[in-house]
Amino acid sequence: MRQVGSTQAQIDEYWERQKRTQRKVDLLKWGYAGWLVTDPEYRRTRDLFRNQWEPKVRELGGFPFFPKSFMGEPAREPKENDKEFYAAYVTFCQHWCLDGLATWELPIPIEPELLSPSFNYAPAASEAGIMAFVPWYLLRAKDISLYDVAAHKRLLDPQNHLAKWLDRKTERYGERRFVRVLALYVYLELCLKARYSDRLKDNLERLDHAFGAFFCKDPQDADCFARVAESVKKDREKLNAWLRRNNPEIRER
Repeated sequence: MRQVGSTQAQIDEYWERQKRTQRKVDLLKWGYAGWLVTDPEYRRTRDLFRNQWEPKVRELGGFPFFPKSFMGEPAREPKENDKEFYAAYVTFCQHWCLDGLATWELPIPIEPELLSPSFNYAPAASEAGIMAFVPWYLLRAKDISLYDVAAHKRLLDPQNHLAKWLDRKTERYGERRFVRVLALYVYLELCLKARYSDRLKDNLERLDHAFGAFFCKDPQDADCFARVAESVKKDREKLNAWLRRNNPEIRER
């Protein structure tokens, strides 16, 4: 940037713009993950995939990862007896816009590449989103938007399984609330419930207050703490209702 004559203010703005964009991306990325773990269709297809391939994942010692490449070349071919699993795993991840699974319970949304070169294999990544090349001269047209491009592609491939997320039909829950739902899912469902399920019922109010203090920006602010603790209670109850709707065997907490 200095070589092309940029000032220090322009350099600072470059990095600040990148940070702002990344914060927005992270909010949507982990909000989407929070929505996914509560979505009945995702959980159904995940369970079907798990029922078929869990022995293979155990055999491999974990989930495979998709290597990134600056040159965009495809990943190496898997071993012959693993090809069917890899094909199914890639299809599952593309369908749900995932980079992979951390565990069976935790999806990892694919990372958008807005301000940096793409390190994904283009033919595979294009199935999970929109791959677009925008030459500089096109920027003269201010009325061509990402939403127009997406709407055009969705006429061909409606992405019905993501409609509630894409069209904001998510019971009035925004990205920030779904980020917290994801946190509660991890802390409560995957951690505390797994180890202390017999103690949760009589300590829910204490847990709400503990999480309220954790999520509140200033836990010393009594009003903020009370609001967040009440909000956490609503999110916990909503999460429990979603999971019970998806799996009636989950008992109410």
